[in-house]
Amino acid sequence: MSFSPGKVMSDRAAWCYTTMGCNSGVGRTTIIDSSLLDHLFPAVPWNSPHQEALAIFLLVPECCVALEARRIPSLALKFAEAVMGLSKGSSNILGEFGTILLFSFHTSYVLYSSVSQLKRILHFLNKSNRAINIESYLERRDNQRLGNSDFSDRPTFILKVRRQFLLEDTWHELSILEDSYLKIYLLVQFENEMPGYGDQGYLVEFFSEVFEKVVQPEYGMFMYCESTSPMWFPPKPSVEKNKYFLFGILYGLSISSRVTAYIPFPLAIFKKLLNKKPTLSDVKELSPFYLTCNYFIFQISWDSMDVDLIENGISTAVNSANKKDFVDKYVDYIFNKSVDDVFSEFRRGFYKVLDEQLVGIFEPEQLMEVAIGNANYDWNLCEKNAVYRGIYSPTHPTIKMFWEVFHELSLEDKKHFLVFLAGNDRIPVTGMEPWKIHPHYLPSEDLIPGADTCFHLLFLPIYSTKQKLKEKLLQAISHNRGFGRFVPIV
Repeated sequence: MSFSPGKVMSDRAAWCYTTMGCNSGVGRTTIIDSSLLDHLFPAVPWNSPHQEALAIFLLVPECCVALEARRIPSLALKFAEAVMGLSKGSSNILGEFGTILLFSFHTSYVLYSSVSQLKRILHFLNKSNRAINIESYLERRDNQRLGNSDFSDRPTFILKVRRQFLLEDTWHELSILEDSYLKIYLLVQFENEMPGYGDQGYLVEFFSEVFEKVVQPEYGMFMYCESTSPMWFPPKPSVEKNKYFLFGILYGLSISSRVTAYIPFPLAIFKKLLNKKPTLSDVKELSPFYLTCNYFIFQISWDSMDVDLIENGISTAVNSANKKDFVDKYVDYIFNKSVDDVFSEFRRGFYKVLDEQLVGIFEPEQLMEVAIGNANYDWNLCEKNAVYRGIYSPTHPTIKMFWEVFHELSLEDKKHFLVFLAGNDRIPVTGMEPWKIHPHYLPSEDLIPGADTCFHLLFLPIYSTKQKLKEKLLQAISHNRGFGRFVPIV
């Protein structure tokens, strides 16, 4: 007799239906629970060419979510194991509908899942190369655990700094901070300003300005092989090692605060944070020049130093037999041996803030985009998503002039406008779809446009001519750099 998963499931369903008629609500839930865990999941069709047979994978999440919340984690884990066992053909048949329902299912039980469960559940989506909004997912997890999505109800700690001593105060405050404060919501308070509160606009400005100062070559924390290359840790840093630990904390805080701030890190750092080995292509990202050099001996020049990759490397020739060994030792020196001490401190600080298991969900490219965003601009979508109130509308003459002027700006000026309006010119991993400009009326055309970075508010006067609007807009965005665009309270 041939085995039929469909027959088994049909028999189990009939048994469950008959038994439920004789039990109370609690008993019915237990029966459904047991039937799913013990009978249905082991019998699902992992390798079927028929879409109808695979429909069970679309129905089970809805059934699970309908059960008591306390049972969802164990059901979800079993279901994920079943989904991950699907053949490639069956997975393709399910298509995007499967991804959508799976993600809906995940967000329903995430409150009750441990990190290890969460990692296993999400593995299927990464495995199938389907895009997921991890930031939105983690935000829902955070909000549910806090019991309220309202920012004002979150437990917070306040980082107090003086603008004129920004780096000194930041390092000091982080060095005396208790570990428990690193797991709650961060606010920034500047001396003589915003007494008792802060907002996302200040966070964006704070992180952007601190990072901009720290990554400068003259500050001494990082090296640059070329002026346009990403930065890396120097073999012989000119700052104390503890600063890398504090910078790791700061970088972790920027991610946990959902601030997209550009730092010119290469992909290699995200590989190392995820315990993946950098390769020769990562050396190329740091400096194409170093790959064009012809190496004849096991000695390289790095950060103005001659380094033997093996004992007496200067006397050991590179040949076809040992070329691979040379490349391996070359990569290992640049990304591991030369920076072990300082990178270990950076990593230790980073994972003081973020959960290493949860971060392990990401691939290096995904983590990199979450941390520093991207430059995938869609200016037409930016116009389409604008939200108007009061006298302004898409057909208002000033608004029509504004968008004409905006689309005529150079790419650099458009990026300056983003800094002016949002605090930085990087697009978050969620894309520009949720990124909306809110134009508001100002009464006099003698004024230049203004902005509120927290809510993306653009304060725009009614200008009499397109030329005047352009002049005033360029004047406004040319002053978007530098710390302290917010007016201090004195």
